Amino acid sequence: MVSLKIAVVSTALPPAPSGQAIVLGRLLRERDARCWFFSDNPDTFVHNSQESLGEYRLLRPLLFGLSMRDLRGPLGELNAHLGMMRPIRIRAAQILEQLATERPDVVIGCSGNPFDLPASALVAKHLGTRFIAYLFDDPVYQWPRGLVRKIVRRLESRWASQAECVICPNTALADVIEQRTGRAPIVISNPRDDAIEAAAADDADFANIPGRPVRILYSGAVSESQRDALANLANVVGRANGKFELHIFTQQPHERLA
Repeated sequence: MVSLKIAVVSTALPPAPSGQAIVLGRLLRERDARCWFFSDNPDTFVHNSQESLGEYRLLRPLLFGLSMRDLRGPLGELNAHLGMMRPIRIRAAQILEQLATERPDVVIGCSGNPFDLPASALVAKHLGTRFIAYLFDDPVYQWPRGLVRKIVRRLESRWASQAECVICPNTALADVIEQRTGRAPIVISNPRDDAIEAAAADDADFANIPGRPVRILYSGAVSESQRDALANLANVVGRANGKFELHIFTQQPHERLA
């Protein structure tokens, strides 16, 4: 008998090779639970044939429903806010349609998409079930400066107040979330593979080679909030006459990074 029913809304789903998907997979793989996974990222479904942890549902992609974009000031911000609320409700309706005959015990909404956290909170409220917010990134400052960041900042207090708990991967993010929302998150550190220790030891030996370039290593996805910083870094590395090497380990294809 299945003891727990879980609905997960995330941009990346296990067993996709992203950090967010790997963490979710490790947490859910050994659980006696029935899981529904929801995402609007078609790339994350490519890997699901390798291992199935539940039922996977591809959601329709959403765009900001903004109109009259020439508006400025408070009226423009109100227009943008209302324009974002529409796709959030559409996202919630898509998920509820898939769960028409089911009632999960808990809905887990993950960061990585401006719609998923508030939409997951709406789904949980409609179903009368528990809502957990799982933050793999800062849900506000992972977005570039501008209207999107302002709107998600305003929405943060809504889903945070509804969440039974908020989960963060480290104390630094947990402290920031507590300052902004008044909620003290639970910290679940991301799993660390023993291979990292071995790689660090090898790199320490390599560092002692005279004249070798300084190696700069970045791992993980490159999102909008990191794009300019990494582009600037790559530009500096390219002008440093071989003094530095930039190594990027990510599931994103080279063409997309370029």
